[in-house]
Amino acid sequence: MTSTIAAYTLVRSGLWSREQFYADLAAQIQELEARPARMFQSAEDSSIATWLERAPLYGRDVNSISYYNKGQLLGLCLDITLREATGNRESLDSLLRAMNTRYAQKHESYGDSAAIQALASELAQRDLSSFFARYVAGTDEIPFAEILARGGFDLRQNETAVGDPGFSAGRAGAAGITVTAVEAGGPAERAGLRPGDTIVEFNGTPATLRLGRVLAHLAPGAEIRLRILRGAETQSIAFHVGERASRAYRVSEAAGSGLPRAIRESILTGKSVTAQ
Repeated sequence: MTSTIAAYTLVRSGLWSREQFYADLAAQIQELEARPARMFQSAEDSSIATWLERAPLYGRDVNSISYYNKGQLLGLCLDITLREATGNRESLDSLLRAMNTRYAQKHESYGDSAAIQALASELAQRDLSSFFARYVAGTDEIPFAEILARGGFDLRQNETAVGDPGFSAGRAGAAGITVTAVEAGGPAERAGLRPGDTIVEFNGTPATLRLGRVLAHLAPGAEIRLRILRGAETQSIAFHVGERASRAYRVSEAAGSGLPRAIRESILTGKSVTAQ
C-alpha cells in the first residue's frame, strides 16, 4: 500500500493534478485487468514470490501480477471501505497511524496481514475478513466500478482492437533477441516461430532491445518479416499481426453529493470533509 500513499502524496501536495491522479488510477486498473495471472495469483502470493522476479518468464502477464500494482488498488479500495463504514471518520491514513502507534512506537512486531485485518475491522467496527480473504489472499475479481462509486469516482471502460503479434521477445544475446514465448494457435506459431528462436532481423533491420516496444504498437494486419537463427540454421519467417480486444479505462468524478463526495474530497486533499 506504499504505492497508494505515494499517489495520495502526489495529488495532495499539488505535484499531480486531479486528472493525473485519475489517469494513473485508470492505468493501474488496466494493468491488472490485462494480466491473466490475476485469476490464480493473489496479491499476497505475489508478495511472497517476489524472489522469482529474476526468472526470465516470471514477469509475463500470464505468469504473475505485481503486488505494487494490485496493492495500490487494494489500498484505495480499503480506504473507501473504511470511510464508508464510519461516515468518513476512519481511513487508510488513520489505519496506518494506528499501526504506527500500536506497533512501531512500542517496538513490537505484528502478524502480517492478520494484524492489519484485525485493526482495520476494529476501526470500521465491522468484520472486514471477507475483503481480505477475497481480494488480498484470494483472487476474486475486484468490483472496481462499484467500490469506486462509493468513493465518489466514476469508472468507465471501452474495448478497442489492438495488434497481437502472437509472440514475446525478451533476452538479448550476441546474435539477436531471443523469443521467450509463442502464443498457441497465433499467427507467429502458424508461421513456424518457436520459443528459443533468436531474431536476427526484424522487417529488414537488425533486431534490438527496442523490439518489445515496437511489437506492442503494431496495428492489426501489419506485416512482420523475421530472419531467425535456430541452432546453426538461419530461416526467414513472414506473417501478419493478429488482433485482440483491449480494454481502456477512464476515471472521473462522479456527480452528486453526500458521503461519496466527502470520501473523494478527503482522499484527494487529505483533509476531513463532512458529508452534505
